[in-house]
Amino acid sequence: MATKLSKWCAIAALLALIGLWRSSDSRTLIAGFVVCAAAVVTAWQAIRVRKYGWLLVFLGIAALFNPLLPLLFSRAAFIMVYVACLAMFLLSLRMAVPPPRLSMASITDRTPGSESL
Repeated sequence: MATKLSKWCAIAALLALIGLWRSSDSRTLIAGFVVCAAAVVTAWQAIRVRKYGWLLVFLGIAALFNPLLPLLFSRAAFIMVYVACLAMFLLSLRMAVPPPRLSMASITDRTPGSESL
């Protein structure tokens, strides 16, 4: 649940960054920090579910939004990078869905699905 919440926070922060693309004040630094933290949390989730392609994607996003060494982009690159990161977070929401668990048939069930041999 915390991973999903961090992804939605990153999505909101990226939307705010796209809206504030000309601003270079502390709001963009805070939004960048939120995106970086969410990318690290999502990378950790990718390790847990053994999806190493997603791990590389979100480590790259964390590097792009690193608050210690912020990267500056031109306007066209800015929009493309932020929209691509937004798309990755939206797609990663599907990664959080656990696979369906199959139920075990009970040996004490009075109405079994099949007849005994």
